[in-house]
Amino acid sequence: MDQFYETGEFPDPVSLYEPSASIRQTLPPTLFFAAALVAPFYIPAVRTAYFWTVASSPFLILWLEARKCA
Repeated sequence: MDQFYETGEFPDPVSLYEPSASIRQTLPPTLFFAAALVAPFYIPAVRTAYFWTVASSPFLILWLEARKCA
């Protein structure tokens, strides 16, 4: 803040000079996320699990409201 009061500008952010993440670090999570999005179209068990998760979420919200947890 001292530099801002003296010059009227903030210093350059340090994060601009950080190295980028390697593909070895970013590819596995990206593939896992894409597989989770595509799986319901090809695997009936995953489709059923996704359906019941979405179908039961309103009941969970109501339960949390009734118990005063939310």
